[in-house]
Amino acid sequence: MASRIVEKTYEVLANPSIRSCSPSVVSTFVRIVCVFNLERISKLLENSWAFSLGLDSATHQRTSCLDIRARVFCEALCEIVNAHVAALQRHERHTGRAEFNMMKKALGVLLN
Repeated sequence: MASRIVEKTYEVLANPSIRSCSPSVVSTFVRIVCVFNLERISKLLENSWAFSLGLDSATHQRTSCLDIRARVFCEALCEIVNAHVAALQRHERHTGRAEFNMMKKALGVLLN
């Protein structure tokens, strides 16, 4: 997916310096795409009068993560939109308090 973004960016800008797809170039483009997507989700949540959050916590190969999803009614599209907000790596125990604090920090960034 990241190499496709680099390819499309090259087609639009015709800049030979971004023709190759090194790990540093890919990580830069992934960060940019994440910023734009989080901004879109932030605006979507900001412009809605209510939204529903879904949390999913799991451990895979000794790595714990918290997955946050949102369902929002988008007036512009006249439909409910499902948005994957974030998958956050956890370093704490799987307690309700730890999940709440992590979600509160993530949503604080999105909604402020």
